[in-house]
Amino acid sequence: MAAIFGDVHGSMSAMRDRSSLLIDTLRRMGDGITSADAMHADAEAWPLEQ
Repeated sequence: MAAIFGDVHGSMSAMRDRSSLLIDTLRRMGDGITSADAMHADAEAWPLEQ
């Protein structure tokens, strides 16, 4: 049972992390900070799922 709870907790944590990254990206875009460096940092922090 503890393993199941751990998996669910890990998934929720990952979802929260991705939400934070998305919000940060949208704020930067709103501020006009859309440089290649900022987008590269996002790509490293939020890799595509396989």
